Amino acid sequence: MSWWPSARSRTSITPDSPTISAMHAQTYVTDPGRSFGATRWFSVRVVPASAPKRTSISTLKMLTKFQIIVGLCHWLTCIFIIVLVCSQLSGAFWDSTTTQEHVIYGRSPFLGQSQIVGENDVPYSDRVIACVGEGRFYEPKLVSSLLANPGESAVLEDSTGTAMHGYRLKQRRIGSESDSLDSMSKSVYVKSCDLIARTMQNILSGCEALGYTNLVRDHLRVVDDWNSSNLYVFPHALPILIMPYWDHAIYARHVIPTWGGDACMFRLEDAYSGDVGIAIFRGVNKSVRYERTMTWLNRPGGYWKNGWYEDLEGTRWYSDVVSSASGAPYYMLHRAFDMSSGKELDCSNTNDCEAKASSEGWGDKFSFEVHYHNFNSVYIANATEFGLFVYEADEVCTVHSVFDWETLLSNVYTLWILHRWTMVQLLLVTSALRGKSQRCGSGICCLSRSKSFSIFPLVSLPRLKTTLTTFWIVGCEFEGQQAAISEAWFAVYPAIIHLVLIYNSILNLLGNVLRRRVSDVLFTPTVIVLCLLHYFRRPLAESGWLSGVDGRVSTLIWTKPKKYNYLTSLPLILLGA
Repeated sequence: MSWWPSARSRTSITPDSPTISAMHAQTYVTDPGRSFGATRWFSVRVVPASAPKRTSISTLKMLTKFQIIVGLCHWLTCIFIIVLVCSQLSGAFWDSTTTQEHVIYGRSPFLGQSQIVGENDVPYSDRVIACVGEGRFYEPKLVSSLLANPGESAVLEDSTGTAMHGYRLKQRRIGSESDSLDSMSKSVYVKSCDLIARTMQNILSGCEALGYTNLVRDHLRVVDDWNSSNLYVFPHALPILIMPYWDHAIYARHVIPTWGGDACMFRLEDAYSGDVGIAIFRGVNKSVRYERTMTWLNRPGGYWKNGWYEDLEGTRWYSDVVSSASGAPYYMLHRAFDMSSGKELDCSNTNDCEAKASSEGWGDKFSFEVHYHNFNSVYIANATEFGLFVYEADEVCTVHSVFDWETLLSNVYTLWILHRWTMVQLLLVTSALRGKSQRCGSGICCLSRSKSFSIFPLVSLPRLKTTLTTFWIVGCEFEGQQAAISEAWFAVYPAIIHLVLIYNSILNLLGNVLRRRVSDVLFTPTVIVLCLLHYFRRPLAESGWLSGVDGRVSTLIWTKPKKYNYLTSLPLILLGA
């Protein structure tokens, strides 16, 4: 064994040593002067060079700016979503929020006439309401449903165009159709018609105090369109027309025609639209309304017929002006009367004559109260909606929500999904700090193989209606029932998150079935755009950038829809189809 070399004879190959192929080619060294037994053998040991240890700082330096920005974007998105979802979970003990804002729609009448966008305030026949007697009670019915039964509910009184003691309406569709009120609106107007019937004499006295004479006292009469000559009488209806501000609105202006052609315009508020407060009549003096109409239109010398102002050129103008603020710039402060006693209220302090807070609700989950201070309202327009319109007020809005098991289930499960997402991102950050990865964050699609993420649409089914409704209101300032959910920011933003997560979960399911990778590159931009769109909904609508929108959108989805099929017709309506 003397031929085996000692340990001192062994060598090592470092990165500077000959290549492995060279060593295989020469595994031993011989000396020509020595015999085979004297051949010298070598033991070779390969020792790889050790990599230098990297610190966290050096690892971060190896990451590109783009990788760091993408990682921060994923982290900020995850944290932002967690905060929004937790804000809705806080509704278990924090169920209301109050905001104050100055709102203004339209433009000053001193700037002249312009095309009025939207359909609010227009006296459509399928929007206005008559109180029709049925036995001992009065039932609220849409005028279009009465006109759909000529000879029974509506009797043609004059077709020559000479009669002037009705109120002129507008049609927005061809043909007659029997319509019905939304259930929530009907419940309010049933009480309103009953109270109107009991205070009818004081209402007529209030109109006389405003300067209107020769009022129609027997039955309501209307002209069925803006260019029609047919005047119909409703033989069983009270002589007062209720004109909601938008479809199915529970707040309205009211009018009583006169035999002389003009019409008393006023508002029945507080107890007439709910159970709060006393029955109040508010209206502007006849002289003020007439003077403002002719001056702002710059068309003096006309006359009033069937409640509309007709100028010397024959153009008909619908007119309503009112304000709860005294003095400049409009000088059209309303007067207020207590209908239970018939006495006028002292409005020297304008706050004493303002209406009580109005309330709306979307189902039994959301409700809100709005109190308007120092409001001014001007609406003077012809049949093509060209004219003058402005509405401005200081608005105090309080939103209430009901925390239920659907909200708890959807939000707890969403937090579980976000927890899984956070854990994945923590692992990526840890790997990046150890130098084993160059990713410090990941999008939501890192959960594409997670069963909990795959069944997310199924878990979200109990709250799907609210989620879809919320999606359709993003970016819109609604009036009516949908305003209750539109103003509930702690419900809107989490619902946006739920919908985007449902969408990505469904895409991942399809990707798994088709064996395709689904990108989540649009996840964060979609969430940000939808949230910003809703946050700036009012400035966006008031800016005039959107065609046909003046900042006010009437409710399209009722809690108990009758007119539209929710899933099929609504998107077509919103898209203008």
